[in-house]
Amino acid sequence: MNAIPIRARAPGKIILTGEHAVVHGAPALVTAISRGITVAVAPCPVSEISVHSDCFFCTWESSVEVERSAMLVLERYAEFQEGKRGIGTVLKDSSDFVAMCIHLVGPDVREFSSAGISVHIESELVSGSGMGSSAAIATAIVLVLSGLGDHPLNPEQRFALSVEAERFQHGNSSGADPFVAVHGGSFHYRKEEQPRRLDLRLPPLTLVDTGRPESTTGECVASVRPAFCDPGLLASFTEVSCAMERAFYAGTENELVCAIRDNHRLLSRIGVVPTEVTRWIETVEAAGGGAKICGAGSVRGSGAGMVWVVGGMPDSFWAGCPFPRFEVDGGSKGAHLFN
Repeated sequence: MNAIPIRARAPGKIILTGEHAVVHGAPALVTAISRGITVAVAPCPVSEISVHSDCFFCTWESSVEVERSAMLVLERYAEFQEGKRGIGTVLKDSSDFVAMCIHLVGPDVREFSSAGISVHIESELVSGSGMGSSAAIATAIVLVLSGLGDHPLNPEQRFALSVEAERFQHGNSSGADPFVAVHGGSFHYRKEEQPRRLDLRLPPLTLVDTGRPESTTGECVASVRPAFCDPGLLASFTEVSCAMERAFYAGTENELVCAIRDNHRLLSRIGVVPTEVTRWIETVEAAGGGAKICGAGSVRGSGAGMVWVVGGMPDSFWAGCPFPRFEVDGGSKGAHLFN
């Protein structure tokens, strides 16, 4: 066995355009961001596997117990595929997601973990709000744990495992989040095509947290699936993605604002922008800017996760903003080990 890597870091992401449509074959523009997930693994003095984070703590007595948890998840996922349960019930809690990551990495980890390991997860991302938290966690865990075995995984293998882990969370992953978490940077991403790296020279991205969505990403994906039977809708999303890419390279803020406004209207059309968020975005547009959700949004409740805002908004506008605001840099480095 190799020595235990100390820490791995994977970036979060923002979908600049193409939410939901990317699952159905339309292109998306996706960028890694400067906030991310750090996972540290250390030997444990007893034969157990423990996981610590700011949000949860769990312990398994042995790798056998991890496998039992993973097998139960696989059974529930099979029931989801048969239409007997919703995707939101496949993972009972965060420990199930970690168990699946450990299970997927392979027997080398399970053999090593018989001696005991402690996993620490530190997050700079707002969970469940469109920042790619689950993909970043899966990618960082896979990177660290694959180093425990005799055959460390290459980036393509780590990407495949991260996509596999995500399907238990979301049901049908486009692969965009895990790809950006593994590779970093900014990409034109389309399912079943080779992603194209973009040199967008992104300015700092202004994000507003409208509150955690009541519906999960998986529930949103399932809810909007019928809408994408309309080829005209996919064509409209594709057109917006092309317009936004042109605006980035042209460096024209007016064109970018127009593309974001068009994207917002398409997302509203498929029903993933709650009324409260729509009303606030209207105030952004009235002040001369553009805004759109940059994750799955929500099909119920008032929160929609992260909203990306573009335009020279006056200080007076932000003084009256009801939501927390912060900036992130785009195009950050992909998953990597560090000391």
